[in-house]
Amino acid sequence: MTTLYRQLHKSATHKQGNDPACPVCQRHVKMGNLLSELGARQLSSVDGPIGSTLSFYLLPNGITFILQWYAEDAGFEMYGPLAHSNRVEDTFFALSQLAAQVAA
Repeated sequence: MTTLYRQLHKSATHKQGNDPACPVCQRHVKMGNLLSELGARQLSSVDGPIGSTLSFYLLPNGITFILQWYAEDAGFEMYGPLAHSNRVEDTFFALSQLAAQVAA
């Protein structure tokens, strides 16, 4: 199914970026809408690996996260802090807790 989505997304009749029939576009639109609803502020963007863009965001509560937008609208990944502490032990503990979780 992913191949069909990619074919639609790259077709000549595709309305790039906001085609309501394209799941790839709608995923990006939904993320953009959510960022707006949450009041996330983009701090900066830098070029990432393999043609991607790393965008740094700040939420109103002070939490930061990074969205890596892949080239050609191939998707995105989100990265956030494991712990809100300056102690490395807290980070190690948070990573251990994350590893112990059962996948849903």
